[in-house]
Parts: sequence; structure tokens; C-alpha cells
Amino acid sequence: MNRKLRRMAGSVSVMGLVLCGGTAWAEVYNFNVTSGDWGDANSWSPNTGFPGAADTAGVTGGRTAIVSDAESVSILTLATAGTVDIQPNGDLQVSSNSSIVGTSGTGTVLVAGRLALAGADLGNGGVGRIVQSGGTITSSAALYVGRYGGGESGRVDQNGGTNYIASMYLGYNAGNSGRYTISAGALTAPSIYMGFFGNTAGRLTLAGGVVNASSVLVGAYNGCEGLLIQSNGVLNAS
Repeated sequence: MNRKLRRMAGSVSVMGLVLCGGTAWAEVYNFNVTSGDWGDANSWSPNTGFPGAADTAGVTGGRTAIVSDAESVSILTLATAGTVDIQPNGDLQVSSNSSIVGTSGTGTVLVAGRLALAGADLGNGGVGRIVQSGGTITSSAALYVGRYGGGESGRVDQNGGTNYIASMYLGYNAGNSGRYTISAGALTAPSIYMGFFGNTAGRLTLAGGVVNASSVLVGAYNGCEGLLIQSNGVLNAS
């Protein structure tokens, strides 16, 4: 069954449940092939479909889910070398701020297309990374880069593209650090905090590109460490 027919079949099933007075519950899907298309039901367990807007998607165990179309999910969880690869024509929308990249081991999101978040943790028990070559990243709520897990638990490398992040914390809880490096493209983040609670560290490195921020706080509380390194690029901070 091709992708379009699978989507239609899923829609008919949901309609049937509604007509019968039942409830269509959210599903938890786990990616189960080494590398494959997000929109292929055979890539997921259970293989009754693929994650939709109300569902939770997990990618773990060194597997890579490739997003080359418009997809949406409620919660995204990546761990143990799990990767989501958003292609130039790919569009992944994640609607819950409960999403975690890096619950254990390392989780990675590769962005060449569009990633839309409602807030997320990069590093919460493990290490979370975003590596961006182009496209756009938006987050309508806080992005925590290095929240839990110890050491440098969160990192973003922006090598192109245009991003908007409502607020960003680089190193949030004790013993954690977070890093954002931009070498090309543009980042707009009204509030950037580098090192928030005790014994945290945050680093913003400008090697190129443009950063626009209304507020940049370096070391929010006693015991925190913040570092701003600029070798190139432009920082516009009011």
C-alpha cells in the first residue's frame, strides 16, 4: 500500500471510531529499521501506520528516520544514537513541549528542511544535538540546550538557515552545560540565557552569521558560567 493510501486508511479508521461513539487514542510508535522513510508504515512498530499529529514517535538504537515530506507528531523522543534526518523538502512539526532529544546515549536531529517545535529538551538524561545545514528551525516556547544528564548534554550547530527560538537556555540545571554555535545563517531569539541555575555552563559561539536577541544573560545566578565567543558574524542585542 502506498503512502497516500495508508494515510486514507488511517483516516477511515478514525472516522469509523468517531461514528461508533468511540475515542481515537494517541499511539506510541517506535522506529524499527536501520534507516528508512518516516512516512512508511513498515518502518514503525506497530506497523499499522506511521506517527500522526496526536502520537508519540521514538527513534533509538542507531536508527535513522528520514523526513522528506510534511509530517507532524505530538511528542518526539530520540535516544541511544537515534537520528531524525529532515531533508530539504522535509517538514516536521512537533506540537508538545515534552519532546526530548537525548534521553539516554545521544539523540540527533539533522536539519536541512523545516523543524517546528513547541519547546523541547536537548539533553535530558543523555546528550541531545541539532546539526543544521539549512532550512528553518522555529520554537514557540523555550528550548533547553543541556537540561539534565551532566556534562555537555546539549548542543546546536547552525551552519546555515534561518531560526526563531522564543527563548533559549544554554545549560539549565546543576552540572549541565549547553552550547550553540552559529557559522552561517541567522538566529533570532528574544531571550538567551547562558548558565541558568547553580554550577551550569552555557556557551554561545559566533563564527559567522547573525544573532538577533533582545536579552542576553551571561551567568544568571551565582555559580553559573556563561561564555560568549565571537570570531566573526554579527550580534544584535538590545
